[in-house]
Amino acid sequence: MKTGKRRLQVSGAARRGSEIRAQMEFDKFLKALSSYPERVARDPAVSFEQHLCSLACTEPLTSEERRRG
Repeated sequence: MKTGKRRLQVSGAARRGSEIRAQMEFDKFLKALSSYPERVARDPAVSFEQHLCSLACTEPLTSEERRRG
């Protein structure tokens, strides 16, 4: 029996969903980056990671994120 490598085929819809999720994550990162100086002015002990998580974890889900469940 021949054992060949199988390539995982990703549908266009799945690929597009991945692209949308990546873009949303990138947008959240840029938002955190631009708002970090203001946050540090209010709370000098906060790290960028804490600030990023506070934004990413508390923002309401977009319609796209709700659709994906």
